[in-house]
Amino acid sequence: MQRIDNTPRRLPLTETERNRTMARFTPADPVRAAEAVAALPAAAREVAAAAANSVVALAEVPADPQAALDAYATMRRGADAIRAAEDLLILRLHEAGASVAGLANALSINRLTIERRIAAAKAARNA
Repeated sequence: MQRIDNTPRRLPLTETERNRTMARFTPADPVRAAEAVAALPAAAREVAAAAANSVVALAEVPADPQAALDAYATMRRGADAIRAAEDLLILRLHEAGASVAGLANALSINRLTIERRIAAAKAARNA
């Protein structure tokens, strides 16, 4: 006996659909939200630059264990700069109107972690 599968088939997701997250932006302060939105491109570039700077040495590692270790150590030391840049981007998104829960869901990060990272970015900005 042949089994017939009647379940509808989904077409493969496009790149845009695959990368889309569901977060609602409802700013409490429109002026601060406008400033945060204007600062988003710079914050995103900071994350990209910090990530690129930390991994550039790994991209050209020769067949030498010491060189590989040095490149890996450089990448690990760059993790703090990446995290600080990410914290600022998360803060900007939050100020633009994204809720803590929305950011947590979109980024697959615990809600309390998002709150701590926002607090860290505020402290760094005010320092």
